[in-house]
Amino acid sequence: MCLNGAVSLAEKVFEGPQGRTRMWSPKRGIFCTATSGTLTGPMAAQIIVASDQVIAEAGWIIGFHDWWGMDGYDTATRQQLTAYVGKILKYVKGVHLLAQSKLVVMGINVANLVLHQALHAYRERLAFEQALAKALNHP
Repeated sequence: MCLNGAVSLAEKVFEGPQGRTRMWSPKRGIFCTATSGTLTGPMAAQIIVASDQVIAEAGWIIGFHDWWGMDGYDTATRQQLTAYVGKILKYVKGVHLLAQSKLVVMGINVANLVLHQALHAYRERLAFEQALAKALNHP
């Protein structure tokens, strides 16, 4: 899970019947989520709203999305998030995703084709946490 620390965006939790997403910003410009269950359209919409807040504050964003506990998302939700990232790509310094579900990893790979390899997928928590620590320690 994303490391905790001083928060620039207050922690928000969105729970639906199929899953749960926790969102926070441990440092200006860095946006973290931890999702379990199925990521739904309404959950994705909350992620988009929070991402927009981070961009409005910092002028850029690096996302760290701990999707290890996520078992899937539907095509419409993947398309919703992919379209959003495509729209904000000029503000994106990186999108890092940790996932173990084969369905989720496949969705990340498909989205990455459209987003010109802007997404960095991890299958190991240590590498994901090291990338986050590096971002947090960067001035």
